[in-house]
Amino acid sequence: MRRIDVAAGILWNGAEVLIARRHDHDHQGGRWEFPGGKRHAGESLEECLRREFQEELGIEVAVGSLWRALSHLYPDRTVSLYFYHCSN
Repeated sequence: MRRIDVAAGILWNGAEVLIARRHDHDHQGGRWEFPGGKRHAGESLEECLRREFQEELGIEVAVGSLWRALSHLYPDRTVSLYFYHCSN
């Protein structure tokens, strides 16, 4: 079974938190998520998260502490999610 590591960032603006909607053609398309994405080979989770924020949203972020990690089992893959506090 394929394993995928995903980094996601929690970025607050006062009482609001930044979320994004997944593209309809993506896995779990149309659902809301924290910004982030799949880790590339040789990339740390923090590097992945900085890259994803820049690519997807054009935002430079500082990656803080790990808030929570969890895994989901799907029929064809295991997705491990790592949620980090971020600031900009």
